[in-house]
Amino acid sequence: MSQIVVLSEEIINKISAGEVVERPAAVVKELVENAIDAGATKIIVKIQEGGKKSIYVSDNGVGMSQEDAELALLRYTTSKIRTAKDLTNISTLGFRGEALASICAVSRLELVTRTEDQTTGTKIIAEGGIIKEKSEVASPIGTMIFVRDLFYNTPARKKFLKIAPTEFNHIFNVIRHYALRYSTIYFQLIHNDRDIISTPSKTLLGRITDIYGKDIAQEMISVDYSADDIKITGYISSPNLTRGDTSYQSIFVNSRYIKDSQLTKSIENSYGQLLEKRRHPIIILNLEINPREVDVNVHPTKREIRFSKEKLVFEALKTSISNALAEKDHIPSVEIREEPLLRTTIHPDTLIEETVGHDTSKSEDIMKMTMSKSESPSITPPLRYFDSSAESVAPLRKDFTIDKLGDLVLLGQAHFTYLIFQDKEGLILVDQHAADERVQLEKLTKKYMNSIDTQDLLAPIKIELKSHESEMLKDNLDILNEYGLNIEHFGGTTFVIRSLPIGPVDVKEIKEMVEELLSSGDLENKETLKEAIIKLMACHSAIRAGEKLSVDTSLSLIKNLFQTENPYTCAHGRPTLIRISSKQLEKLFKRIA
Repeated sequence: MSQIVVLSEEIINKISAGEVVERPAAVVKELVENAIDAGATKIIVKIQEGGKKSIYVSDNGVGMSQEDAELALLRYTTSKIRTAKDLTNISTLGFRGEALASICAVSRLELVTRTEDQTTGTKIIAEGGIIKEKSEVASPIGTMIFVRDLFYNTPARKKFLKIAPTEFNHIFNVIRHYALRYSTIYFQLIHNDRDIISTPSKTLLGRITDIYGKDIAQEMISVDYSADDIKITGYISSPNLTRGDTSYQSIFVNSRYIKDSQLTKSIENSYGQLLEKRRHPIIILNLEINPREVDVNVHPTKREIRFSKEKLVFEALKTSISNALAEKDHIPSVEIREEPLLRTTIHPDTLIEETVGHDTSKSEDIMKMTMSKSESPSITPPLRYFDSSAESVAPLRKDFTIDKLGDLVLLGQAHFTYLIFQDKEGLILVDQHAADERVQLEKLTKKYMNSIDTQDLLAPIKIELKSHESEMLKDNLDILNEYGLNIEHFGGTTFVIRSLPIGPVDVKEIKEMVEELLSSGDLENKETLKEAIIKLMACHSAIRAGEKLSVDTSLSLIKNLFQTENPYTCAHGRPTLIRISSKQLEKLFKRIA
């Protein structure tokens, strides 16, 4: 007896359905895409229990005739393709002719549809891929599909469904992505009779407000780029507005939502060091490319695609984002509590003069008057004015100009850590360590662009490590030596550092630097190890928090910062400076509502 058999049509249909219909969200995706292709301007999605109980999708598109409605439930039927040549020029979302048939094969399905030239609509009821009933009914123009008991006849697949909130979240993401791309279509999502998404806005920025809220919409940056037959449009978030995962990224190719790790990586690389580690920007971008240059027939769900000119696409993406980011300053605005800080007395630690050119003798008298006998002046006052009468430094007030910021006034140094400047928009606070880390990083990057020169230590430095760190270091001694860190295994968990890169790092910092390198996980990525070492050198050679700076040093730091390519973040993606606007200060003091 033959060991190979031809599968029955029923099993084939269920296998095919499993490729297209993975979960309730896949049903919603296919039906919504069909509605968009049908020219709908209104799409309503109603679900119960995360779609596990029921899914209802209605649209006001062109609808179908009775004949087409019946054919649409069969496998390999489509209105999008006539010849094999059409497969190389796909401009619609649906085309494979498997969606409705696959959904029908694993559910109880009801379809009602009508075209403009029909006086009545068509109703079809099917179960498990078999049509049970056909009739004429009164219905509006468009299509309504009601899916119940998904996977009722494939229990093995049904048991892999997650709890209702998880399945709902996947559906929410589908509607969210397409509502952001198709701003001329009204979308509504209702879950368990609760209105979740409603999108009245007709512009993309308006849609971002509908979906994400006004605060996020205000932080978005427009992207509009064309080159080499590639057009990229949409919005990206400023580096100050990020999320812990990539779920807020909506990337489309020819208006088709896709998930492509290479595209995501290319986008995030375009931000460079503006992004903090393990943080991801909010993205809504559409790439318009000649359909002949894109293969959308890679996977049944059509989420994965291939580009014939992949390098060109990634370069265009990087340029479009870099250009958009370059047009904005990325100084984050700080949120301030509006409640005033009530005090019965003025303490010297909170004394901030309203005018810059104050009389120091008077301010000292005020401080003495407000201190009790048991109090003494703070050893390191939180706010230090640059006062020529108190120290041999530059004058108290220093006016200067920086191209990217305009006219600035240096006011002081808070906690020997934050430099305070005034510009036409309000106050700018600079983290002196983060700022100098950025300056040092770009200096060292240029210096070590091709190779890293080393210097031998007069007295080798011995370090003791934990056992797992010891094993990691032993495995990477060769490559560390290549990048200027000559470390030898001394036995057990002991190592000796004999040479290090020539640079501004204090020898005392080297042990800590190596320990940080081991704990960061950067040794696991050989491609970025050199960059990681340079970042650590920048960090350990930068001005420290708590270090008292003169006016000249402070001015030199801010000027050097704004000569770097990226003055807004340190080597680790933290902000170098923040802004407190005059408007925020006025709100704080109740001058405005």
